[in-house]
Amino acid sequence: MKKGRFISVCMLITVVNLFPGQGVFAQGDPKGFPLYDVQIIKSKIDSLKTTRSADTAQDIAARITAAFNLYLPAGETAKSYADLKARLADNKYLDNVLPDLPKAIAFAEKTVKYNPASVNGSPEAGMFSANAIGDMLATFIADRFKQEIEIAYLKKLKDWLNADPTLAALLPNTLIILNQNNPYEYTIFFEALKEAMSKDISNLPANFGNFMATDPYKLSEKNLYYFPEVALYQNTIKIIYGSTPALVLNNLDQDPLIKDRADAFSAVMKMASMFSRALTNPDQEEGKWISAGNIESSLSDPFSARLFVGLFLLKNKEELQTIKLNDRILYSVINDGQAKINQVIDWINLLANSYEDLAKYTTAIQSLKKGFKEPSGKLILDYSSAIVNSISALTKFPLVDWNTIIKGNEWHNAFLMTSSFVRISSDIADSNYGLALAEIVNILTIMGVPSKTITVVKNYGNFAVSIAVAKTSAEREEALNAAALPVGSYRIKRNSYINISFNAYAGFFGGVQQYSGTVPPGVKKTNGTIGFTAPVGLAYSWGSWYHSGKKQDSLKGASNTIFLSIIDVGAITAFRLTHDSTATLPEFTWTNILAPGIFYVYGFKNSPVSLGGGIQYGPQLRSVENNVATTLPSAFTIRLFCVIDIPIFNFYTRTDLKSNP
Repeated sequence: MKKGRFISVCMLITVVNLFPGQGVFAQGDPKGFPLYDVQIIKSKIDSLKTTRSADTAQDIAARITAAFNLYLPAGETAKSYADLKARLADNKYLDNVLPDLPKAIAFAEKTVKYNPASVNGSPEAGMFSANAIGDMLATFIADRFKQEIEIAYLKKLKDWLNADPTLAALLPNTLIILNQNNPYEYTIFFEALKEAMSKDISNLPANFGNFMATDPYKLSEKNLYYFPEVALYQNTIKIIYGSTPALVLNNLDQDPLIKDRADAFSAVMKMASMFSRALTNPDQEEGKWISAGNIESSLSDPFSARLFVGLFLLKNKEELQTIKLNDRILYSVINDGQAKINQVIDWINLLANSYEDLAKYTTAIQSLKKGFKEPSGKLILDYSSAIVNSISALTKFPLVDWNTIIKGNEWHNAFLMTSSFVRISSDIADSNYGLALAEIVNILTIMGVPSKTITVVKNYGNFAVSIAVAKTSAEREEALNAAALPVGSYRIKRNSYINISFNAYAGFFGGVQQYSGTVPPGVKKTNGTIGFTAPVGLAYSWGSWYHSGKKQDSLKGASNTIFLSIIDVGAITAFRLTHDSTATLPEFTWTNILAPGIFYVYGFKNSPVSLGGGIQYGPQLRSVENNVATTLPSAFTIRLFCVIDIPIFNFYTRTDLKSNP
């Protein structure tokens, strides 16, 4: 008897020493060793008895089920907590050990599997465990999945910039960067792309004006004053961005959009230019007008007034003779109007005062810039209104009845469009880049620009705005991820006659599944299913090619693939798409992610997007959430999927034809 006790104690000591640091009160996951697991299972049973939370009770029950599954005979697995209680009914030691589940969760149980013991009773561990390899593959697939989508988006942006004149005009620097670099290497030039987009967004007002000056949509055929409107806008932008108003107005009549035109609006612009030069102070730095007070004093007597107008006619005779108003030459109109000299002088004083208002705004803006500050949007709007007012003052010229030449609505519409243009500059000044883009989209819509072009400008323009305002590389990546729609190695199989690779696909699937074993309560044996899939396996691919009958036929750029899946890490990949690599995963086994299957996959030309269909068995692992792995029995699934093609490495590639087919 004493000898028997001694042996028992030795055995107990030996078993305890098998788990140094754990003891009989181990708090980790069950291992399938009774002495190790007894306290763990007891603590979970106690927790289930005392919990008041249905979600918590459901999770605990699933973990208890997983723990007891390590002790059931080979080939037997409890599919649910209720199933476990039934299986323990003939064990007099364990019968009634498990408390009942609340009725509210009795039919909504989760199945969670711990890392089970292998055949010889030792758990999986090390660098070749399902967790290590599965997580490594899933992380790689998740990263490559996002990269392929990002590259596809940038390539599409590049294609649109080269194809659509509106987008190219708004984002010229972006176009240069994308044309100089390969989208597949975007991580290298992304900083330069950000700088280009920032510059383009800041220059939106000028870029838009330059583009509209080309009349890309033939709007001048419907609007007589289209080109003068654009010229007014472009010159307003010059003033807003630092050019002196006097210098801009002095050269306005030489603007290519005005110089050779004979319409009334252009005539007003030319008059503004000529009178601006006449009121410029020659004794001060270039671009300064004589003050309104000095002009009024100089023209206070009739003789001085007549002399001024005479000299004005003499200096500008050639240009004035090219301008016709109601079939009368402007030179003759002014020359024959000497009887109204006093009205002419009043008008000159009105014009001088409007120019002086412009000068005040100029001084205010220049003062801000000297202090390294930018003018506000309100200041720009007020400044622009002063510019428009100075042009409008010209229509009060007493020797011409402008109402018989230009209808009121036409004036109104011209200045309304110019004001819309100017609001773009105002929004840019206040860093409201999104509003500036919205204003451009609104103008293009009013002008009747094709809806397809407007959609492109809106989509890619908003992306450019997001990149431009991003302050960190992480924010830029987030902007790209947010904008991208459905790292290039997929191109190998698209351009090969034969390619054999170790391959992954990641995307969304739908299909019909039939479980092979016992299913949990409430689950149909056969049902429809959708979700995220990431099968990994062997791919035999051949590029689609033209059968021209010649010795060297051409590849089309698309591919066909027979794909044999081995595992499916869709649940883990979906988890990694929304969690970084530091987030921990629950334990799972190779059995949980095993997913043999066969598929046909078609890869689209010049795109990582592929469509496929086939049959697959498994995987058991369905989702990972809150550090809980949800599994179901393996099922045969007939599925269709839309996925991103992600080759991991190539075994064999042949890019030439050995013989004529």
